[in-house]
Amino acid sequence: MTPARPAHAPPLLLVLLLGVALLSGCASTGPQPRAERPLSFVPPPTSPPLMGKDNLNAQVPTAADTRPAPDVWTHIARNYRLGFDPDRPRIARERQRYTRHPTYFRKVTERARPYLYHILQVLEAEKLPPELALLPFIESAYIVDARSRSGAAGLWQFIPSTAATFGLAMDHGYDERLDVVASTRAAARYLRHLKEVFDGDWLLALAAYNTGEQNVRRAIERNQARGEPADFWHLDLPAETRDYVPRFLAVLSLVADPEAYQVTPAPVPNRRYFTTFPVRGRISLEKLARYARLDPDELLRLNAAFRHGITPADRTVQLAVPLQAASVIAGLNFSERPPAVVAVNVHRVRKGETLSQISRRYGVPLVKIKASNRLKGDRIRVGQTLTIPGS
Repeated sequence: MTPARPAHAPPLLLVLLLGVALLSGCASTGPQPRAERPLSFVPPPTSPPLMGKDNLNAQVPTAADTRPAPDVWTHIARNYRLGFDPDRPRIARERQRYTRHPTYFRKVTERARPYLYHILQVLEAEKLPPELALLPFIESAYIVDARSRSGAAGLWQFIPSTAATFGLAMDHGYDERLDVVASTRAAARYLRHLKEVFDGDWLLALAAYNTGEQNVRRAIERNQARGEPADFWHLDLPAETRDYVPRFLAVLSLVADPEAYQVTPAPVPNRRYFTTFPVRGRISLEKLARYARLDPDELLRLNAAFRHGITPADRTVQLAVPLQAASVIAGLNFSERPPAVVAVNVHRVRKGETLSQISRRYGVPLVKIKASNRLKGDRIRVGQTLTIPGS
């Protein structure tokens, strides 16, 4: 893939961290949750993976303990595969951003709790290094609905063009870039693609994840033309990308040895946090949360892809639900959509919209919209509020 502009927008971390510095710191039963399965041990490679031609002092983890890790951080620390020297100056400089603000580091690791186990499972299934689960730390600070000024969105900060390339749906009410399950699978495919493009050199692949394949290719070609080394550390890349890869390695070094750097990641158990159920039809997430006695904000965060808090009327989607509510949700017959959870939406008319367009968007017959709003004709005005009944 050759994006015309950087494949990802500038990570949100820098802005967030500077702010911290300034302030101080669907059947009737539904599918049943899968049994708990601790993440498996992946033996480290016998020799350092290709991480750049000057990787003479790379440090590779050793792991004699093959028991299931008690938490996801321990799993990453035991099994990470990318060899690197944590004392390289550019890595040490980026690490200071976090060691100076340990409260911020803990806050971001706490925010990762609902998603990290799932991310690691996807990476393990794709046979990708588990430490790639730390990329959202610097991309979005694990804010599931994070958006950048350049149009990137979600944990993995996909811009629309890259999202479309890797099969993520985007429309007015549904944005799979904000779907933890779909976006993580897409990110894994994208990372595997970049690894293959750059012959297994993960530093170049990570640089390309930030700035785009073509920018990295051109930097390599310039160095080769001058007879200079073409590994990541010698390339003339955008300033943001030059910091991006060391920043990722800095976070990895903190997770791999938190005691050495006097930081404490928030506890994240080595077990599933949520499960998914297929649903079709307009379900109000707020109503569903009240029905299942869940925190509405939590359910909305887990399902941030539904931008209005309502599942689409015209397709089957996967609804993410915390495990503690799985039995309640499994008892709902979503094919009949119980009245207690059916969405009744409110729509504010925008310039250029017609009743027919609004009808198609919500999957609700035009006659029902007219009846609910006591409309005698098809004329509506900009700014008018319409009640959209269940389809």
